[in-house]
Amino acid sequence: MIDQPLVSVVIPSYNSRPYIAEAIDSVRVQQVESLELVIVDDGSTDGSVDYIRQIAPEARVISQANAGAAAARNHGVREARGRYIAFLDADDVWVPGKLQAQLQVLEQRPEIDLVYGHFKPWYCDEQGQYPAPAKVETTPDQVAVIEDRVLPLAILFDSVVCIITVLVRAEALRDIELFNPDYTVGEDYDLWMRLSLLNRCAILPTTLAHYRDNPVSLTKSVPKQNFEKLVVEQAMERIRQRSPRALKKYLEPALQARLADLDYSYGHGCFMAGRREDARDAFASLLSHRPTLMARFLHRVACHSVLFKFCRKLLLWRRRLRDGAPG
Repeated sequence: MIDQPLVSVVIPSYNSRPYIAEAIDSVRVQQVESLELVIVDDGSTDGSVDYIRQIAPEARVISQANAGAAAARNHGVREARGRYIAFLDADDVWVPGKLQAQLQVLEQRPEIDLVYGHFKPWYCDEQGQYPAPAKVETTPDQVAVIEDRVLPLAILFDSVVCIITVLVRAEALRDIELFNPDYTVGEDYDLWMRLSLLNRCAILPTTLAHYRDNPVSLTKSVPKQNFEKLVVEQAMERIRQRSPRALKKYLEPALQARLADLDYSYGHGCFMAGRREDARDAFASLLSHRPTLMARFLHRVACHSVLFKFCRKLLLWRRRLRDGAPG
């Protein structure tokens, strides 16, 4: 009988040949003896499968027809045999010590089902190349436990759990519906919300991974539907059902502001993608959330490209300052 691996690492892969070797190498340096690497090829056309088998003979490579990252991750989870499951995207990397630090938490704290941490964006240079990111060692004893009724509120207002930093007990993950394959983006956001309502989680307040800020990434495109808003609306209903009446009174205005922000962000994306009608619809929806002067101004901005582009430059400048990216 084959011993159960301690950790299964699930990597969805689609035309990932330029980057996946770095991702695999970042798994190998984790120094976890009982580790299973499950790579799900999502219908690649760039020869990725043969390349992966060549550079990582230890990996279990599973092929499926192209169905998206959510379906690929679900396939990987169902095939995984590990006690714990970790996720890594084919173009991102973990820092050394990531798994060891998280395993220490889960092995010592049986009441905790999921551990996540921080990540750093990984920007390309002017030539489109990605310089090697700085290696950041994790600190195992820096753990802050977040109760299950606190994390859902945090997730509600921001997607604080990044999938490439997660280590979760397999049994907890399999007790709920997995990633929603109907969502082209936000499928992990939806899963962490549902899982955090039922389980206790912990955060390691240190950098665990580097996220490649790929300009052609799927998350950079604007989906046909505002999936993030859909996820948040569904989550809001769950939160309302669980919250005391007194909390609802103070929570509702913040929830309406969150929905307005999502309408604005989606409208901004549609506008920049040349989808003016979708942008106007999004900004019209923004006005339904207890309109304020700022909301009316943003709606007006949506109809004037010069103002909109000016606001976009301010937003990008603010994001660059926040992330410490090169200007």
